[in-house]
Amino acid sequence: MGGLNEEQDESILSLALLQNKIKRDPEAYREEFNLQISRFEGLVAALKEQPYRPTRKLQTLAMFLAHTAPCYSSVVEDTWMTGAPKEAPKEAPLSCEELLQQALSLLSLRDKFVRQRLMAFVVKDVTRVFAATTSNQARSSLLTRLFVLLKGGSSPLPARLALCCLFQAATAQASQAIQADEEEGEEAVAAAAAAELQQQSALHSKKTLAAKRKLKKQKVSPLVFGATTSSTTLQLLPQLEALKQQSHAELQQLLGGAEEEETEAEEETEGEEEKEGEEETDAEQGDSEEEEEGDEEEEEEEDDDDDEEEEEEEEEEEEEEDDDDDDDDDEEEEEEEEEEQKKKRQKQKKKRQKQKRRQKEKRRQMLSKETAKKKKETKKKKEKKKKKKKKKKKKMMMMMMKK
Repeated sequence: MGGLNEEQDESILSLALLQNKIKRDPEAYREEFNLQISRFEGLVAALKEQPYRPTRKLQTLAMFLAHTAPCYSSVVEDTWMTGAPKEAPKEAPLSCEELLQQALSLLSLRDKFVRQRLMAFVVKDVTRVFAATTSNQARSSLLTRLFVLLKGGSSPLPARLALCCLFQAATAQASQAIQADEEEGEEAVAAAAAAELQQQSALHSKKTLAAKRKLKKQKVSPLVFGATTSSTTLQLLPQLEALKQQSHAELQQLLGGAEEEETEAEEETEGEEEKEGEEETDAEQGDSEEEEEGDEEEEEEEDDDDDEEEEEEEEEEEEEEDDDDDDDDDEEEEEEEEEEQKKKRQKQKKKRQKQKRRQKEKRRQMLSKETAKKKKETKKKKEKKKKKKKKKKKKMMMMMMKK
């Protein structure tokens, strides 16, 4: 096997070299080209006799001739056509049965990839035919052909192809039946909806006609009544004008009195608001003074505490100076005690400061709550006064309208 592969590689290399030489000088290598053509024809004849044994030499030779044939157009002209040159190719496409026959002849090839592609193509074409055609004759003829292939036990590949095609055809028919059922259901629903709409429109039209008739009757009745009472209204016109003038004068008087009352009420409300504002300012000033007094007291207390601490420190320093003559052990003990006392004092200071801060925060919170309450009370009073004014105005207007 190794020797055969080496021979094939050498032939490929020689063909590649010959290809380069022919492209440079085609006339010098015409005989070599003719020799390769005769060799290619012999390989094609052998392949026709034994299609199950394809060779790699044919592939390499075909590639070589494809690249070098344009250099010898006179030799290669019309040599690749089969049949009479004047015959035109068939314009009509292949039917599904013809394609099946061609596929069965090609299924005998040993190339697995080609067989897979062929089977997929045939199955797709059969499903397309079953989905597109509506004639039962074409479908029945195709189905009989597929069943014949299934029954014939010559080789398993045609039977497998027929089985795949039948399966796809059955699925296509089932999907078509489902679509037809869905379309029928949609049509039935649409018909029912149209009938309901017609009924509703008929009822609506009846109601509109009845309403129009009622309106016409209502328009006719006052016209008749006006014709009968026109003479009486003409007699009462001067009396109506006199009544209008009197009512107009009374309205003006009442409106003037209402405006005066409103101005007086507004002045009273403004005075009350000013008094409330002064009271609020006084309360705020008193709160601020109380805060200042509390701050001053706290500062005085802090100063007293600082003075006491300074005096204690001075006394301790004096005691330390007096006790310098004692032993070293006593001094160390005293220093430790003093440090402990200092730490205790610092802790006490921090506690006092925290207590003072808490007291200040509590006072501020109390003041803020009191101010908020006062503001809410003032707002409520103003709203009540406004409501009273509106009620008075409404009563006055109602009295005027009644008169």
